[in-house]
Amino acid sequence: MNTQFPIKINSLTGLRALLAGMVLLVHGADIVGWLQGSSWIYAGMGNLGHFGVMGFFILSGLILTIVYDQKEWTLREFFTNRFARLYPLYVSAIIFSFCLDWFGANASQVDKLEALLLTLGGGQAWFPFANGRFNGPSWTISVELFFYCCFPFLFWLKLRSGFHFRVLVLLLFIGTVALWDSSQFLTSYRFPPMRLWEFALGMILSDFLLKYRNSLAKPWIPAILLILCGPFLGGYCMNELGWDFSSWLLMGGCGAGALLLLGNGDLRNVSSKPLSSPHWILAGEISYGLYLLHYPILRYLKVAYELLTRSSILDANLVGKICYIIISALISIIVSYFSWRYIETPSRKFLRRYFSKSDIRSIERKPN
Repeated sequence: MNTQFPIKINSLTGLRALLAGMVLLVHGADIVGWLQGSSWIYAGMGNLGHFGVMGFFILSGLILTIVYDQKEWTLREFFTNRFARLYPLYVSAIIFSFCLDWFGANASQVDKLEALLLTLGGGQAWFPFANGRFNGPSWTISVELFFYCCFPFLFWLKLRSGFHFRVLVLLLFIGTVALWDSSQFLTSYRFPPMRLWEFALGMILSDFLLKYRNSLAKPWIPAILLILCGPFLGGYCMNELGWDFSSWLLMGGCGAGALLLLGNGDLRNVSSKPLSSPHWILAGEISYGLYLLHYPILRYLKVAYELLTRSSILDANLVGKICYIIISALISIIVSYFSWRYIETPSRKFLRRYFSKSDIRSIERKPN
């Protein structure tokens, strides 16, 4: 068993809160009309949300590899843990946003029931007509479920032959670049196989964390700079080069660099505060709820604002728009905390206890 990794890398838990906050900010800015424009600055602002999603995908591959490298495990245990981690709050978020998505004035009536059933089953990202229909951010959970289905094979291959694993990831990346078409948003940006290279990149990073150490006194400073600058540099490259995927390449590199800096800092017991502070760790724990619940909250408050003022949020003044985003963020944080405490944690414990026994053969690591 590999004992060189800690089960929890605290700064990466705190980082989840920052990534979720970036997505919230972009969705709020989009609703109030702040993302209109074609310059690299506007592209960079939009990329903050894309970077947040990419960060979650890379982080997912990294953390899963670290955690499951610590122990013997069964397929049943793995899928039970993943189901217990994602599904209870996922369904709760769909129920929470149901009225907006089913009865809303702008809700499409075409294939509505089919889209709902696909979303409840986590298959919406595979079908353009269902993608993003019920609680928009939930499409990423559909992608994550695909990652989880691939993980046992990828993990097994990585343990048996690191070389063949890296060759497979390289071929996967080349195929993604070759098939990427920025004009087809749903079948490029949101289609699960097109995002698998990000998850696999996170798996590769688990090796680099041990092989390439750093001794920076405050690794969180350059990590935050990479996180904040990556989307805007990506937007600049995209505008200058005219190649949409250049933005994803640069953001992927910045995200991977930030994760390495923070992870290595934790392994060397170098302070990565504030991201490793207790408050940020708690924020990271509730970040899943913040990610899933912030969008319906933004939309409900938009409806409330427009009913009360009888005007569009797009016509509000600067102060009104800022207050709308701040209030939405505060409500989202509060709701996320209570959902974490009273939905996520209890249901996760119950489901893991209920499905705890397994007679399925475990995936064993090679002896060191």
